[in-house]
Amino acid sequence: MKTQFAVLRSKVGKALTVGATTAAALGASVAHAIDDTAITAAQTAAENSVELTSTGMIQIVAIIVGVGLVVSLLKKV
Repeated sequence: MKTQFAVLRSKVGKALTVGATTAAALGASVAHAIDDTAITAAQTAAENSVELTSTGMIQIVAIIVGVGLVVSLLKKV
């Protein structure tokens, strides 16, 4: 038969194990949330970069076409 000290030690050991497991799970959850936030921020930045690049290319092409039209009209004069 176990003594009261052995029973108490067993219960405390189990409680510490559960507490450590809970703390580890919480730490992993926080790390995942930080990673998820960083990934979302990087994806948003990349989308903005692609959008700005596309807009810039469209503007450059529009300027080239406009200059080409003006030059062709000036050649006819």
